[in-house]
Amino acid sequence: MKLVAVALLLLAAFGWEQPEPTPAPPTLFAIVFRTGPAWDAAKPAGQQAFMKEHSQNLGSLHKADKIALGGRFGEFGLVVVRAADMAEARAMLLGDPAVANGVFQADVHPWSTIYEGCTSASSPPPR
Repeated sequence: MKLVAVALLLLAAFGWEQPEPTPAPPTLFAIVFRTGPAWDAAKPAGQQAFMKEHSQNLGSLHKADKIALGGRFGEFGLVVVRAADMAEARAMLLGDPAVANGVFQADVHPWSTIYEGCTSASSPPPR
C-alpha cells in the first residue's frame, strides 16, 4: 500500500499528465437547396440574382474544409457539411445571400454515411 502511495506522489510531483482527450469528429449535415420564391424561371441558373455570391459562399466553406461533398441532382443542390451541431450547420446558410434573398430555400438534415467511398469532380457520364 505504501508503494502505491509513493508511486502516486512521484507521478504527481513530476507532472504526470493524462493525455488530452481526442476531440469528437465533426458531425455531417446535408443541406438541400431548391429554388425559392425569388427564383426567376425566365433565367438560367448562372444568371439568377445572387448566384455569384452564393458560389463565393460555398467556395469559402470549401476553403475552410467545411464541405465534405457537394453537387446537383435534378433541380436540387446538395452540400454535405462538417459542423459541430445543427446550429453551426444552419449558420452556414446565414451568410449565403441567395438563401437570405429567397433565390434558394435550404433545408438542413443530419447525415448518416451508410457506405464509405469516394467521389470525384469529373463530369457525369454521357447519356
